[in-house]
Amino acid sequence: MLGWIEYLRSQDVDQSAVEEMNKDLTHLMKIVDRFSKIGSETPLPRPTSTKSWANRSCISASASRAT
Repeated sequence: MLGWIEYLRSQDVDQSAVEEMNKDLTHLMKIVDRFSKIGSETPLPRPTSTKSWANRSCISASASRAT
């Protein structure tokens, strides 16, 4: 399909139609990409620092006990 669009760009045809075809092709490529991800594992981001999170929760827990 990409080859046809490039071919039509070099020909004496309505270029607005070629651009619409290019938009359709881009949309189809997004759909294919999304479908190819079905069933694959999702990479989970690594936490930046669990130590700082633990310190905050300990501080807030000890502060609430003090009152």
